[in-house]
Amino acid sequence: MKKALIVFAMIVFAGPVFAQGMGLNNLKGKIPVTIEADNGLEWLRDENVYIARGNALATRGNFSVQADELKAFYKGKTDDSEINRIEAIGHVHIKTEDHDGYAEYGEYNVPEGTLHLTGKNLRLVTDTDTVTAEDYIEYREFDKKAIAVGNATVTREKNKLKSDLLTANFVENAAGDMEVSTVKADGNVVITTPEEKVVGRQGVYTLKTGLAVLTGGVVITRQDNVLRGEVAEVNLKTGVSRLLTGNKGRVRGVFSPQKGS
Repeated sequence: MKKALIVFAMIVFAGPVFAQGMGLNNLKGKIPVTIEADNGLEWLRDENVYIARGNALATRGNFSVQADELKAFYKGKTDDSEINRIEAIGHVHIKTEDHDGYAEYGEYNVPEGTLHLTGKNLRLVTDTDTVTAEDYIEYREFDKKAIAVGNATVTREKNKLKSDLLTANFVENAAGDMEVSTVKADGNVVITTPEEKVVGRQGVYTLKTGLAVLTGGVVITRQDNVLRGEVAEVNLKTGVSRLLTGNKGRVRGVFSPQKGS
């Protein structure tokens, strides 16, 4: 079947532009949604929903969602409609200028400004970083933050930051674009570099400085050497780590002699 192509010139997203932190800040005004699919498009008037099946693709400006099936829910009359929710089901690929998101299921709630991704092989990919999670990844536009839950991991080159919960906070840069400023880690935090492994209960990573600060039962392991304390500063740019006492007294280190020495 030839690919069905429908351009809804009067169907637009309501409210603020979606996910400025995801690289969509240049979408201004009432830009139409384009929906296309291999197996046609169904319009359920009584349920206020369009359903596209078979390699379905929805685009708006530089934002696109591709999946086995797309559902676009709208409100209002047919001559003045606004899409308020999009569901993507099966082999989901969300693409912007700066990010690629992959999931088995995705849902974007326009009034709330939230994008929720779940399923196997869940990940977000940029030019420098890859974020994975087992439970879900969520972007909250109005809060300017993204959340990854369940064995969440950020990988940059050979460095990894892993935790039960990762929260990335966005700020506006000099060019007016949204970018990640800090990443907060909660629960079973592990930083792995080619030289060492650092474990703690909580952590905050500042991207501009490359400094990660871990707290709570910190353990730094480098080869056979082990350092223990309450606070650690790990600079992922310089490779320098510092172990601090915090509020619980002394630090402790166990240094093993090298083989043959």
